[in-house]
Amino acid sequence: MPNAISSLGSDMCVDEVALKEVLAPLDPASGHIIEQVRDLSAIRRDLDVVGSLLLRLEKEDFDVEVEEAIWWSALLRYGRCFNESKTRASGLDSAKFIASLHFDQAVVHSGMLNLRNHHLAHAGSPAVTMERSKFVLVVKEDHFQPGAKHNRAGGWKREVYSDFREVATAANAFALVQCEKRFARLEPLLMRADVQSALFERARWLSEVEAELGLA
Repeated sequence: MPNAISSLGSDMCVDEVALKEVLAPLDPASGHIIEQVRDLSAIRRDLDVVGSLLLRLEKEDFDVEVEEAIWWSALLRYGRCFNESKTRASGLDSAKFIASLHFDQAVVHSGMLNLRNHHLAHAGSPAVTMERSKFVLVVKEDHFQPGAKHNRAGGWKREVYSDFREVATAANAFALVQCEKRFARLEPLLMRADVQSALFERARWLSEVEAELGLA
């Protein structure tokens, strides 16, 4: 006979608030663990997108502006997976991740974070010069016009995109391990019949509300 969870169906889910309310009386730390699992799952989603963007840069040809936009988007998403945040319960520990990598992968990882942190997130820092804008003086027929010449992302060789994607894939696997470790603490609670019944009722109620609002 199927249990309550297996009866939910693919179109029903339990929201975070309900899960916390049901598990809190059984384990006071469960709320924080749920938040950690949530945030690590979001990080894995970011890393999935990073991998997809980098694969497109490897395989497709884009205008310079489009290539640059895709590159910076991938770099931003990757960087925030390792950034400390007061609003996030769990992120990836860069030092521990580096310890799990081969030397050349660690170099790529550190290089990408430095580029993101010192140029993209904090433009103007002298720590990175590879993407620095240079002053130029444009000579017109009757006057001089100041301007700036920007180094572009399109200057990267495609091997860089490939190497970066390999490291992003490793980071995703690293995040999965962290997520599974935390979720393992919740699994014994989720196997309890009373918990499953309570979660089933909340999931069914949420599904009904969404159907009434036309959100299902």
